[in-house]
Amino acid sequence: MKRNLLNAAVVAAAAIVTQPGALLAADTIPVGVIANLTGQDVNTSLQMARGVELAADEINAAGGIDGKMIELIVEDSEYKAQEALTAATKLYQVNQVPAVIMFGGSSLMIPVGELAQQEGKVLINTSSSSAKLGDYPGALFSILPLDDIVGKELGQYVYDKGARSIATIVPNNTFGTGIAEAAGAAFEAAGGKIVRKVAYTEGQPDYRA
Repeated sequence: MKRNLLNAAVVAAAAIVTQPGALLAADTIPVGVIANLTGQDVNTSLQMARGVELAADEINAAGGIDGKMIELIVEDSEYKAQEALTAATKLYQVNQVPAVIMFGGSSLMIPVGELAQQEGKVLINTSSSSAKLGDYPGALFSILPLDDIVGKELGQYVYDKGARSIATIVPNNTFGTGIAEAAGAAFEAAGGKIVRKVAYTEGQPDYRA
């Protein structure tokens, strides 16, 4: 999985570095990695980043890509949108990487996707699913289906199972509300009725209210 992910980034990088004006060392292919090394969900992000590093080591040990070694440049997003944007700006503009692999939520991925499009670079989305990520064709590539696709299938699945009235209970974040909106629209379009919509804040000490 991680090798396939890195291969996708390298293919994108190789395509860009062959364009006129590409400023890269002749013996390396630089690839950026943005991960929440501090902040929320650190363990998952660390493991994914290490997986990419292992894949790079394996590819380089086998001779690299057409004799060029992969050079990973890793930056910390701290799971904050501004830090992710700062990291991406450094990678694209200072390090001149043509492609970035990123781990993090949609609130981070969306602004970085916009930057990638502006810079004419590539962003590989590994962990976000907001339907808004589809607004950056040619720049942002996702390895997982987005919320509008998953939600539509989920809403239709519930209706096909015989449910005609449902309630939705989701975390009050981009992922939760995005899935609920898409699933609810598909369920209602099939003829179902949503009787209650609840979006809750995670991490509360008490949910009795």
